[in-house]
Amino acid sequence: MRTAAEYNKWTFDFLRRRHDFVANFGPDPYAEKIEQHVVWGATVAAVGRIHARRMGAALTPDGACFVRGLLNLAPMYGLETVAIPLLAHDLKWNGARDLLPEHPLVVYQRASYYSEHWTSVKDRELAPALETLRSKQSAAPVAKFFRQNRYADILYRDYRCCAVHGLDLSHKTMDAPVEGDFPPIYRNFGVGLDEDVPPEQQVRTRIMFPLGYLAEMLSTMIEREERQSAEAEWRIPRNATLLED
Repeated sequence: MRTAAEYNKWTFDFLRRRHDFVANFGPDPYAEKIEQHVVWGATVAAVGRIHARRMGAALTPDGACFVRGLLNLAPMYGLETVAIPLLAHDLKWNGARDLLPEHPLVVYQRASYYSEHWTSVKDRELAPALETLRSKQSAAPVAKFFRQNRYADILYRDYRCCAVHGLDLSHKTMDAPVEGDFPPIYRNFGVGLDEDVPPEQQVRTRIMFPLGYLAEMLSTMIEREERQSAEAEWRIPRNATLLED
């Protein structure tokens, strides 16, 4: 009788071939890579659903399953971190800014005013102070803005959903050649120049998860889920990624 590792091998080999497609996006930094983003999002979703089946967790809602897979299988990437520039943008355009003590937001707003370069290191450095502020807020809309601007949730909404359903990335990010900084990477963006873009979508500081970084993250998820499944002697059931009845 085959072991769980042997039984699951076909599935994980298939997922690795999807990873290889994502990772091999060619040497041209300006080449169109939306196909890789589509496959990345679909593959992360599949791994997340396999993980949920093994853990006895729900496959719905889809976003929660996707985010849980990222957080559980790629914990070393700090995906629970909140993107402070994007949080500041959402609070500004949804009237909730005054509900929060301002310290971490003021640090960003000052940097934005002087066109200083923001980094994910600053997100992590300010995370304890930001969490202290978040824990003092009882207003549901404010909690929603914190949640939707966590890195893991950005990857679901602005990368997975936008790429899979719209063949593009969202207005909070951009697919562009990036160098330097530890990912994710921030870049200031010229706003107020396009009359067809409403002001609430003119994000001053945008976040980018380089495709190579996303591929590395996916590889980590696949390897971790394969190892944990084998250790638990858990066999992936047929139609494991389909919704429950």
